[in-house]
Amino acid sequence: MMQKKSSWSDRLYRKLLRLLPFDFRWEHGGDMEEMFQDQRTDLKREKGTMGLIKLWGETVAGFFRVAPMEHLRMLRRDTGYALRMMAKNPGFTFVAILALALGIGANTAIFSLINALMLRPLPVPQPEQLVVMATRDHHLELPHGLSFLDYEDYRDNNEVFSELAIYFPAPANMNTEDKAERIFVEVVSGNFFSMLKVQAAVGRTFTQEDDINPGESPFLVLGHGFWQSRFGGDKSIVGKMVKLNGNPFTVIGVLPEKFKGVETFFDVPAYVPVSMMQQIRATLGNALQEREGHMFRTMGRLRPGVTVQQASIAMNLMAAQLAQEYPDSNEGVSLMVVPETRARPEATTSDIMGPAAMVLLALVSLVLLIACANVANLLLARATAREKEIAIRAALGASRLRIIRQLLTETALLAILGGGAGLLLGSWATRFLSAMFRQFPLDAPLRFDLSFDIRVYGYTFLAALATGLIAGVVPAWQTSRTDLQSTLKEGGRSSGSSARHRLRNVLVVTQVAVSLALLICAGLFLQSLQNAGTMDLGFQHKNILLLSVDPVLQGYDNARERMFYREAVQRIGALPGVESATMATAAPFSGQGIQVSKVLREGSSITKESEIPTAFFTVVGENYFRTLGVPILAGRAFNSQDSETSDQVIVVNETLALKFWPGEDPLDKRVSLSGREGPFRRVIGVAKDGKYLLLAEEQRLYFYVPLSQEAPFAGTFLVRTTSDPTSLSNAVREEIRQIDPEMPVSDVRDLETHLRNGNALLPLRMGALMIGTFGVLGLVLASIGIYGVVAYSVSQRTHEIGVRMTLGARRADILRMVISKGMALTGLGIVLGWGIAFVLTRLIAGALVGLDPTDPVTFGGVALLLATIALVACAVPARRASRVDPMVALRYE
Repeated sequence: MMQKKSSWSDRLYRKLLRLLPFDFRWEHGGDMEEMFQDQRTDLKREKGTMGLIKLWGETVAGFFRVAPMEHLRMLRRDTGYALRMMAKNPGFTFVAILALALGIGANTAIFSLINALMLRPLPVPQPEQLVVMATRDHHLELPHGLSFLDYEDYRDNNEVFSELAIYFPAPANMNTEDKAERIFVEVVSGNFFSMLKVQAAVGRTFTQEDDINPGESPFLVLGHGFWQSRFGGDKSIVGKMVKLNGNPFTVIGVLPEKFKGVETFFDVPAYVPVSMMQQIRATLGNALQEREGHMFRTMGRLRPGVTVQQASIAMNLMAAQLAQEYPDSNEGVSLMVVPETRARPEATTSDIMGPAAMVLLALVSLVLLIACANVANLLLARATAREKEIAIRAALGASRLRIIRQLLTETALLAILGGGAGLLLGSWATRFLSAMFRQFPLDAPLRFDLSFDIRVYGYTFLAALATGLIAGVVPAWQTSRTDLQSTLKEGGRSSGSSARHRLRNVLVVTQVAVSLALLICAGLFLQSLQNAGTMDLGFQHKNILLLSVDPVLQGYDNARERMFYREAVQRIGALPGVESATMATAAPFSGQGIQVSKVLREGSSITKESEIPTAFFTVVGENYFRTLGVPILAGRAFNSQDSETSDQVIVVNETLALKFWPGEDPLDKRVSLSGREGPFRRVIGVAKDGKYLLLAEEQRLYFYVPLSQEAPFAGTFLVRTTSDPTSLSNAVREEIRQIDPEMPVSDVRDLETHLRNGNALLPLRMGALMIGTFGVLGLVLASIGIYGVVAYSVSQRTHEIGVRMTLGARRADILRMVISKGMALTGLGIVLGWGIAFVLTRLIAGALVGLDPTDPVTFGGVALLLATIALVACAVPARRASRVDPMVALRYE
């Protein structure tokens, strides 16, 4: 019997199947595809908007009518095919994953930083109920602490907090039987741990009874890490005695391992009750009886159902009542109540941390946007090579929705792999950031935990998912719009759609614009860093050694303390290689040791205590101005004549002199630091203005008090040397040890290191490093994008180039034609990037030093750099195009 001859359509179907790189027969005959095809056929008759809505509704309903196992089966097949396609194109896969990994890794690292500072809750029950309360008044522009008496009033009379507690860190010398060391302890109220709902792992914590009688609760609670490292985890330490500042304290408990304390940057070794404050710091013994001393940090736990806004309103009503009762100390005082996570590392930063985090996250998100544009460009280029495959799939019955799903599956796999690689890069970046932050000169064991948790993993997953959608949706949509008839008629030469070409050009322009904006921001930070290194700080900072001591912790009284400083300065100044030596309660740009005081001019008409101006001051030794090179513009510096029994004197800066005595000679004028009745201090000199706390600060009121007339707290020796100052550190230590063998010496560094790693330059360095890294990543990705577009254009125009060269076009003409395309895209990107940068630089203007946020040199220089790199990226494919053999090009398909 003769077999029936197959029709031409069957023969075409079999030939098409043989052309495909996979088994496609399930697609043509699957039940799910037939169901969707039937729905589309029935719904083609519908017209207008209602028909479109019905089409989408029936499609979604059809999706959910399919059994879950069928979805899983189709997902498995889509994933398997996507993996085979990725393995078939390893170069494309590697570049796409690398681009995504760079973008996602940078975002993961920055988000882990934001998570550690602002999102990760304390490891205590119901951490969302914790809030921090701080004071605002006209004496200090930043939020600061509360006085103890104010705290008691707020604690006992409020209806919004279940508990309110205070705390503050303080240095202490700990002595046990075998070792003496300097540690930081947290001075806390008796209800501190009950407010946090933290129970001891061994022994007990403090109770409110430990706050009743000052000096009668010499108890110590150890942090878990310090208990392990210092006492070897010995439980028998509970009940034993150790000495803090020479005073006996009994260890009553050890905290659980997961609780590291409420300080952001260091683990607290030990805790003492606030009733023992005088034993920890004798000079603060009156702080429990004063309303002026705003030194206590305050944290509370909201009652169930009470919001932060309600608590803020209620507490400010109480603040107004206290202002009426105590106008001298509380007039003009308001309270700030914020969630605990917003008050890190301190309440003083609560106003700037949120905006700074958002700016940083926005900048790093731009890197991810560049990576998405780069991958989208790669997908569009790859789609052109796959036009014939997509056309065959459509000819065999695959719907557009089905094709889009397959393409998105491939992009999702790339995003997942890029996310995994991004986690690895992010982990490395966070270790680098942690190392940078540990350079900060804080005299305490630093801890900066950037470890990943569920929030970081969730953010990375969402970033990878968003990346897959952003990078894949538009290319998938464009690719699925293949014209079946025209594509199959091309005979192998595919030029792609004009819409696809325009989209690739738009993506390249976007990459160039965003990378330019990031590079401009980085350039401004670098320029600010350079300006900061050359700007006049008001003092000389080369060849100066810093060492810190704290005689108060050794039990020194005022007279003995002054004698110790005088003898130490005399001994150190006599060392070979030392030009001069002095001491001060704080080095420049040191957050600790700089003090604040009200300053009342003699004869002032101010009647209200709250209107008296405040100024910062430092207690200094005789040679302070000579050692630091601070010019005395009028009068004289302190000398041996300024003794404890002579007239009380003061040296003021230019700003204070101008404010108090405009147009007058400030010398021999008098001011009071304690009130209208005096005692008065006589101005003997005017020092040049300088920078004291921050580089970007406005000129502030500042003055200096001689060591001989003011009992200082901890002190810092400043030693000017003729060579490398650190080479004399051991000799200086030995001179201090000769005076007091038990005096701990800490925080040894040179002044330039102190400036570089401290308040002065570290923020600028970190900004320049992070944003510069973002910019370089964006530049690399944008360069790859420009190269890819130009190289692709050359490959698509190979036949055209051959025709041009056959008709007499020179190599220079071909070079100019190819390069002009890439440079035109770069030019558009630069113009757009300038607009983006103009907006972004307004957000970072406050962090810049001596520089306008629209600095034309930076804007122009970065644009020139980017244009040069783009020219190189264009030149490589252009040179290759100009060397094409015309005969080969004419036969190119």
